[in-house]
Amino acid sequence: MRTEEQNSQVEVIVDGQPAVCHNLTCDFAFIEPLGTITSFTYDETTKVLAIQGTGLPTSVDGIQSIEFAKSKCTIDVSSVSNSSVQCRLDHDPTCGSYVPILISSFGIVPNDNQVQTKVIGCSVSRVEGPPTLNLLGGDNITFTGINLPWNLGNSVVTVKFSDTQQTTCVAQTSTSTSLVCLTSPFDIRVSSGATLNPSLVINDQQVTTTNVSVTLMDSTKSAVTLSRPSASPVLKTKFNITIETSFPYTMRKEDFSVNATNRTNPSYKRYLNVIGVDDATKTMTVMFGGAWSGVYDLHIRHKDFGLL
Repeated sequence: MRTEEQNSQVEVIVDGQPAVCHNLTCDFAFIEPLGTITSFTYDETTKVLAIQGTGLPTSVDGIQSIEFAKSKCTIDVSSVSNSSVQCRLDHDPTCGSYVPILISSFGIVPNDNQVQTKVIGCSVSRVEGPPTLNLLGGDNITFTGINLPWNLGNSVVTVKFSDTQQTTCVAQTSTSTSLVCLTSPFDIRVSSGATLNPSLVINDQQVTTTNVSVTLMDSTKSAVTLSRPSASPVLKTKFNITIETSFPYTMRKEDFSVNATNRTNPSYKRYLNVIGVDDATKTMTVMFGGAWSGVYDLHIRHKDFGLL
């Protein structure tokens, strides 16, 4: 049996069973939006957004929020009228192309079709990281600039280098003035020793970069032998790992980190303790503390050289 209603109903199913709506009040009605935004201006110096329109809420209580350039906007109470409202961004704007988003008590106030978007530009003036990037990837590099995403979660960021493969750098953290990304592996055959220019696109906006480049190592170094092919999943086991004799750094145990990644489930990692090194033989001793049964890849990192 069903009670007919003129308004749309919200139906909820929990674990395959329909949920009962108390007093049959789970309905809603579609209504015409109230008011229209006809134009706006944004002052990049003061971060003040000024909105003009018709039929806008006449009090702060009638406005739920205003957002522009990925930032909430604090309303100037004295500016509220049915034809205008002003607010100041709570954060620095994030680059992209935007119109205001004004939400009143009755929903989003639409922008007139004639309203033009405002482009917020961003630029990068410096890049910092290792003196030369590891060809195997895994280096964090930091871009310094303006109008970068203060909240990485609500922006789309793409970073690529100017090599033939357009190797990517995956964004990790970001503030309005700095963005950190993690390099992917480069093509060793064509990129060894190369100097590359990064290209950044944020929210479909090409970022201006000035004299920004990175240089890659001219070779990689590898671990060449492992003292044993297997270990107990429940008992602690020692391994010896020997690195190429041409490794350019004096070996110190505090400079290395080693982890084992499960091939079937790469999100499952086990970290191995480096308990000793022998620089003369380029050998390190690590302790494996047990893990799920399976096949694991060892990943070795040196604090200065990066991945081996």
